[in-house]
Formats: sequence, C-alpha cells, structure tokens
Amino acid sequence: MRVLLVEDDPDLAETLVVALVHQGYTVDRATDGRDGWEKAQKLTYDLMILDVGLPHLDGISLCKKLRSQNIINPIILLTAYNHREDKVKGFDAGADDYVVKPFDIQELLARIRAILRRQQQIPSTLLEWENLHLDTNTCEVTYQQTHLNLTPKEYGLLELFLKHHQQVFSLDLILEKLWTFEDPPTENTVRAHIKGLRNKLKNVGAPSDLIETVYGIGYRLKQQSHPKIEPKKNSKKSEPNQDKLNQAIVEIWHRYQGKIFDRITLLEEFSLSHQQEKPDQNIQKARQEAHKLAGSLGTFGLGGGSIIAREIEQLCQNSTLNLAEITLFQKLVSKLKQEVEQYSPASTRENSQPTPIKSDHQVWIISQDQLLIESVQIAANNLGIKTQILTDLSLITAIQLQSHKKSYPPLVFLDFDFYFSYELLTQLTQQTPPIPVIVLTQQKNLTQRVKVAQFGGQGFLEKPITSEQIIKLMMDTFRQNCSFNAKVLIVDDDAQILATFQTLLEPWGIQTFTVEDPRNFWEILKTTTPDLLILDIEMPYLDGIELCQIVRADSRWKSLPVMFLTAHTNRDLQHQVFMVGADDYLTKTTEASILVNRILNRLRRTQSLRESST
Repeated sequence: MRVLLVEDDPDLAETLVVALVHQGYTVDRATDGRDGWEKAQKLTYDLMILDVGLPHLDGISLCKKLRSQNIINPIILLTAYNHREDKVKGFDAGADDYVVKPFDIQELLARIRAILRRQQQIPSTLLEWENLHLDTNTCEVTYQQTHLNLTPKEYGLLELFLKHHQQVFSLDLILEKLWTFEDPPTENTVRAHIKGLRNKLKNVGAPSDLIETVYGIGYRLKQQSHPKIEPKKNSKKSEPNQDKLNQAIVEIWHRYQGKIFDRITLLEEFSLSHQQEKPDQNIQKARQEAHKLAGSLGTFGLGGGSIIAREIEQLCQNSTLNLAEITLFQKLVSKLKQEVEQYSPASTRENSQPTPIKSDHQVWIISQDQLLIESVQIAANNLGIKTQILTDLSLITAIQLQSHKKSYPPLVFLDFDFYFSYELLTQLTQQTPPIPVIVLTQQKNLTQRVKVAQFGGQGFLEKPITSEQIIKLMMDTFRQNCSFNAKVLIVDDDAQILATFQTLLEPWGIQTFTVEDPRNFWEILKTTTPDLLILDIEMPYLDGIELCQIVRADSRWKSLPVMFLTAHTNRDLQHQVFMVGADDYLTKTTEASILVNRILNRLRRTQSLRESST
C-alpha cells in the first residue's frame, strides 16, 4: 500500500518513514502543503498523513482542498494542538483521525491498520498460496512454517502478487506500485529484487517458478490454485519484526541526537541573549525549535522531554518575555537538556547499545577552547566514546604509546588556534599505523587547509562546529581507521615477498594467507574466502594470468578484487592482465607505503560497496 506523508520536521518524518516501511508500506514524503497537494494529484494513495502546522499550505487547509476534489482516501492529521476546538476543525475538514503529538509509534501504526481495514471489502490479514503464508498485520512471511527474512521491497512484491494473484504485473506497473517519486530505480533493479525473492523462496523449499515470468508482459504467481484469505489470527511472531522496528528507531536516534542537542543549544543562546539584555534572538525561532522538539522527542519515547518542550513553546507565545518568564525559560531549557542527556532508547536499555563504533575507541582533544572541548565531549559521550583532554604537549607521547597498545588508535582533535604546529601534526600522522588527526581553527585559510592534508591530517574544520557534525566526523573517521576485518590471499613463489607482505599488513589487523606453490592455490582459495587476491605473474606450474582466468571463470569469485604484483613494467603485459580481469597492477619496486595504501584503499572500497548493497 502507498502512503503519502506530509511533515516538515525531518527527525519525525524519518522516524515515521522507517516505521511505515517496516510495516510494508511504500511511502512518498513531502515537506510542505503545496508539495503534498502536487503529489496527491499525481497518484492515488491508500492513506495520507498530514501535519497540521505545514509551511505554504497548512494541514487542515490541505485536507479541505483534497476533499473538495472528491479525494476520499483516508487522511490522518498530526498536530501538537490538543484542544477540543482544534479536533473539531480537523474532523470538519474531512480527516478520518486526529493524532496529537507526541504520540506512540505503535499506537499510530495500529490506528493506520484500523483505518485501512475499514476501507477494505474483506477484513482479513492472512494471505495464503499453497504452503506460502503472508500476514499483513505482522508483516510475517512463512513457507511450510519456515520464516522468510525479506527486505521491504521483496515483501511488497510478494504482497502485490498475493493480493492480485491472477494479474500479470509489468515492470512499469511494479515501479508505480512499490517505488517513490524521489528514488525511481531502473528496470534492472526491479528484476534484481524479483530474483532475490525467488532465491529466498527456493531456499525454503518453494518451487523455483512460484513467481513465473509471462514473457513479453511481466510477472505473476504461478497459476496453480487460489490464495486463501482467512480471518485475523493471534500471532506471537510479530516480536522479531517489532525488534527490527525498534532497532531502526534507535539508529535514527543516534543519527539525529546531535541535531536535537543543536536545537537545545539554540534555546540556550536565546535565553542567554535575553539575560544579557541583548535580545537579538528571534522568539518566533525559539518557539519553532521547541515545537519540533516536543513532537520528535515524544515519538522517540522521551515523554518527559516532550512535555518540557511544550512548556517552552507555550512560554514563547508572547512577543516578549519579562524577567520572571526568562528565569523560567532558562530552568526549563536546563531541565530539558538534562532529560535528553540522560535518555537512552528502549532497545538500548534491553540489549547492548547498537552503536557503529567500537567501545575501545578513544577521542583525545588537544585544545584550551572550553566550548570546543564541551561539544566534543558531549558528542563522544553520546556514542559511548571516552575522551581525554591534553593541554600539556609533553603528554603527546602518551598518544603514541596508546596507538601501539590498541588496534584502534585514538582520534585526535588538534586545535590550531592554541597549538599551531605542523611538526606536532607530523609526529602523530607518521606513526604506524598512523593516528587520525582532525585540525580545527577559526581561520578560513585555503593554503593552511592544503598543508594540513599534505602533512597527513584527515580533516580540517572551521569553528564553530555543531555536535551533529562532530558525531558524523567521529563515525566516518573511526570506520576508516579501525583495524580491517579482512583477509588477503597472496600467491608468489618468492618466500621473502610473502613474508614482507605479512609484516606490512599485520599492523592493520589484516589476516594474510600465502601460497608459494600455485598448484595449491584453488584449495586454499576455497578455505580462506579472501577479500582480496594478490598474484605474481611469473611462477612455476601456473602463472598469475592463468590463475586470474580460473578465478574469473567461476561465478563465486567473479567479483573478488585481484591485484597483480610483478617485477615487469611491460605495457603489453599490463594490458594483458587487465584483459583477464585484474583490478590493479603493482610493480615490486613500488615503495612499501604505497603498496600498503593501495591495498588498504582497495579493501575500503570493497567494504563500502558491500555495505551499500546490504
């Protein structure tokens, strides 16, 4: 089913999109009333969710406009206003339901299911086709009682085929039903999803042609029998799907908590400017920030924080604040900040925190800028990362010792406004493995930015920097510099070369496997399943080009990155290795540091591609 969500708060909108997608809905999103109106004219939606306080065209006006055009699809209004008069306006405008922020995600999803059930001619949730069962209420799919773990698109495809079992769906029609305006894929992407769905069905015992191709037309369920539709059944199988939804919401919290702290900082700045009798901050802006916090915090489960934010919003209704109101404002903002800092989402309290950063990472701050130190500490604490402040440069040797003890060197924030030293930067970045350093300064100097990069700095940031930027920077840097969970297989008849590579790659935690006799290559390849293959060209029995041809001829290893290492610099030979499927070509005279960096970069790209495809 297709849902239109019109919501201008990005935090809340993303949370709702994730929740709806986990329930099998296809979601189109608009950020203002005008955009929502345009989308509603282009497609027929099974449900529309409209925020009331929208820019350009508010939710109630949009609802009236839709109803005036005889659009009868269900509409749910989301609003922060809980007065009886506001609800009456919403229902009189034509809304089917009226949900007040903050709201519980599960309650909203239940209201959506209830509304959609009323729209259906047959009030049922279970679709069956032979031994295949799909429960639209819990989004659970089983074949012969074996659970299928499907992606949202695979689930959407299967639900589409089951609900319209006699219809043949063309690729264009599938695209219209299951994909949004913002992210239209190619037809090959649709075919890939169908192929993945077929493979998962086949793996649990379903016929390979359960989803059949009607050549020249499209796809449908194989016409063997009619699906059975049964009344709703009580099921406990919703728990795994619920866990996935909770996990997704937790991940959004970790991604957006920096922005939430930035909003709180804006409220602090507003109160400070009024305390100093310099009211240069816009009270309307403060009210808007408090309004957004009231909605998003409650949706994340932080009900207490939402109530405090609502009080702040009410306080900002007036155009000016008197002394007593400013004092109350400051107390409320302080209390709100404390609530957010102490909060951890439900699933992180029940399970281990799903942070993408390893717990033994550290952040070291070389600065005397208290605002910068506090921002970095807050960001690090939110990710469970320890911080250490260094104001005495004699302590820098501790960083060097620390980097050798652990496989995760500390991330260093170097404040050039207090410690302007390229020599210090070089000392840190030329360790083995190098220590990642981020340089910060108030000076906007392109030449300095270039020099920092030349001396090995992994980032150059201009102050001020928000906690959201810091969190993203930490995560990206740690991922880039942590020890590789990777395996490299090296085939060379020179034992010295093999030993050298093992020594070079060991500091990065890379598992290195070697083959001196190429006749043993195939068995070792199968047992090690490497992430990268390095081949010498000239070897007895079988040369590297022949081994590469063997690898590329096998479907399992077609995508395995292959690098050639040789003493030759012949152009014809280079052309030949690339013709048989090589990804890179290195000479044995290449400096060791360049060899290592080429290997690391190849592994990083491979890992990035693998992560983006999952």
